[in-house]
Amino acid sequence: MKLAQRLLLYSFVLIAVLVIAITGIVDSRLRKNITQENAANLMREARLVALDWTPSRNPDSLADATGKALHRRVTLIDSSGVVVGDSEFDGPALKNLQNHSNRPEVIAARRTGTGMTRRLSASRGDEELYVAVRAGSGIARVSVNTGTVDAIFDGAQRDIITVGLFALAGAMLIAFLFARDVSRPIIELRD
Repeated sequence: MKLAQRLLLYSFVLIAVLVIAITGIVDSRLRKNITQENAANLMREARLVALDWTPSRNPDSLADATGKALHRRVTLIDSSGVVVGDSEFDGPALKNLQNHSNRPEVIAARRTGTGMTRRLSASRGDEELYVAVRAGSGIARVSVNTGTVDAIFDGAQRDIITVGLFALAGAMLIAFLFARDVSRPIIELRD
């Protein structure tokens, strides 16, 4: 194998390992940051709903209005765990919802003031990210389908991989030019 080819191969291996490592690090941090940012947004939204939930307001109307405005599922749960308002369920469907007192985010919100969990929804059957906060009349909970969070991450991940491939191609071009320029004088000396 010629000197230029060996230099190019070593450069390729080194650059590929670096691009893969950087992509992996950015990928894991990005997933964590996107999840944390979504949870923080849900927490702020749940606090706003909790502030708006007063005894004079109809909880189901409040859940419907805030759910529509926030583009989120909003659930209002009284102190006994009964769902009194939900942006996705009305009338008989609302009355048929299970008691929510044993849901992890509700338990945490009662104990510490806030709770968060990612789990399957018993009523909808999809995975959701739930954030609940203690409110004067019970628990205000806001949730988003994790498919939304995962779609954001998947788009960012595709962008990272695309940039990584462009970086690899650019670095390989530079490595090729470097290998050629370094090996040419050595070959001339040898000859």
